[in-house]
Amino acid sequence: MRLRDRVAGQGDSPHFVFFSGKGGVGKTTLSSATAVWLAEHGERVLHVSTDLQKSLNDIYQQEIGGEPTPIGGVPKLWAVSVETAESMERHRGKLMQTLSLLDPDSSMLQQMKDDPATDCGCAQAAVFEFMEYLHTAAYDAVVFDTAPAGSTLEKIETQSRSILALTKQIEMKRQLDQLFGDDGLRAQIAALEQIREGDEGAFAMLRSTRTAFTLVVTPEALPFAELQRNAADLEGRYGIPIVGVVINSVLPETERDSNAFWRKHWTMQARYIRQVHAEFGDRSIASVPLLATEAVGLAQLRHVASIVYDDGVAQESEVQVADDPVGVGVSKHRFFQHG
Repeated sequence: MRLRDRVAGQGDSPHFVFFSGKGGVGKTTLSSATAVWLAEHGERVLHVSTDLQKSLNDIYQQEIGGEPTPIGGVPKLWAVSVETAESMERHRGKLMQTLSLLDPDSSMLQQMKDDPATDCGCAQAAVFEFMEYLHTAAYDAVVFDTAPAGSTLEKIETQSRSILALTKQIEMKRQLDQLFGDDGLRAQIAALEQIREGDEGAFAMLRSTRTAFTLVVTPEALPFAELQRNAADLEGRYGIPIVGVVINSVLPETERDSNAFWRKHWTMQARYIRQVHAEFGDRSIASVPLLATEAVGLAQLRHVASIVYDDGVAQESEVQVADDPVGVGVSKHRFFQHG
């Protein structure tokens, strides 16, 4: 199945598109291009960013705030930047309130009161505060520019295990509540169940057929290593399927033999491109060439989207890799080149 069919959903509305990968590989560019493409193919789209750098302001060339903002020039597209600091503080307050109900003498609660910098999982769990956008009926598609990867999910899971350990008390508390009608016990039960349901709902959504989880990589050692780690964690440990991989910043064919520098660079890129196809060939794979200009503004986003999703503009071709010093053994690969 082509990547365009994966991100367009399978008839479910709303459906969700996530992009994940190492910092700097082009997640915001790909998510923005995808949001524009979906909107211009008739869907009402919300683009959600948790990027601390407020990159959506730059890429859309307008101010994007903490509420859904219409994107000028694309009538069916809205974008929102989740205020991460505020989300963390809200989550921290919720967790402290729950701990104070369950165990006012908790050492963790005391540490959180004494040291606001205490790592209570707030930064990771705050990512899941965008859950409100996963239950909206106002949009056909929601595109996220930064998806939780393996390390983030591990910290959320660790926190969830701690909360779930506390929820073992729920049945006992219900029985006590029935006997004594204690408002305090009811509050504890409600707080525990809210946190449990929130975490369970987040993981269930990531595993559902409504979600297209796409990994982005540039053909280099560190991004490829991150791709392998994320794939192993997401699919092997958490059961979250990866529908596709986008290889970004592929050297254009016209430059690969232009001088010794680019020949060496292409040899390096070709090695990792072959490895992506060898290891992820059962998913949808698309590639984006290294662009001559920055992907900023609607014109460039449409250009990127046409390369990745539109057969009429992107042209698939075979490329012979003449020099294979690393001995990978696969001499050809497929890539998408702008025609």
